[in-house]
Order: sequence, then C-alpha cells, then structure tokens
Amino acid sequence: MRAPRPDRPRESGTVQPAASTAPTPPDPRQLLLARFPPLRDRPEADVSSEEARWLHAHGALFLDARRTVAYALGHIPGARSLPVWEDGVAEKVAALEVSGADPELPVVLYCAGGGCEDSHLLAQKLWLAGFKNLRIYAGGFPEWEAKGWPVAKGDRP
Repeated sequence: MRAPRPDRPRESGTVQPAASTAPTPPDPRQLLLARFPPLRDRPEADVSSEEARWLHAHGALFLDARRTVAYALGHIPGARSLPVWEDGVAEKVAALEVSGADPELPVVLYCAGGGCEDSHLLAQKLWLAGFKNLRIYAGGFPEWEAKGWPVAKGDRP
C-alpha cells in the first residue's frame, strides 16, 4: 500500500499540507554582528563607504554628529541628529542608552568627512556610555551625497 501524497486528501477528506521548503530568513542582529562584531580593545573603527552602505541597508543605527543646521539641509536617511558641539548632547546620549539601542550592535557615526573630528568626539561619549561597536564613516555625509545615494532633508530622520 502506498503512503498518501501530502497534497492529496486523506481518507477523512482533509488535505495534508506539503512541507515548507522556504528558507528561514537570517536574523538581522546576527547578520550585523557576524560582519561587524563588537570592538573589545578600542572605542571605534573606521568603515568604508561600501561598508557604510551595507550597514545602512541592514538597519544599523546611524548618528549624524554635525550641527543641527547641517543635518536639516541633508543627512543620511534614518540617521538621528546628535550634534556633538551643541547643548544637550549628554541628554541625547543618555536618551539613546535608555531607548533600547543594543550596545553590541554596530552604530555608524559620521560628520562632514575629511578632517572633521566630530564623529570621533561623539564616539568617545558613546563608548563611555557603554556602546561597544562604534563605526566611523570617515567620508561622512559629503561622500555619501557625492555617490548619489539617498539623502533626507529636514529635522527628522
């Protein structure tokens, strides 16, 4: 006697579902950590423009260290404004701590590129707050924009 086919009615008249062959999608957290594990021996590490783009596409948190005015004129979509030279930076870092942001996941910091050190100063503050996977996009917003990648305007991420 043959076994009933999974997609054919059984004797009771019910249909037995066929086994699912769809692959389980990878866990986004594990994808990020596999490629960018937490830094244990230093507060930050640089990422290339291609790595920044990959991190952006995979949902990493982006923080813009430039002044609020520069952020409003154009920023990486989804990036939060955390201007290192403006009042309230300590409160914004504290709010980020309690927001549920995972301190093990990569956080991409950027500023005006070139010789700008704002993202490095922000990295120091975040590292002291417990964030252990800080990545500096050295090319910053100017490089992102020059590559023709998406840009957001206004005061919202």
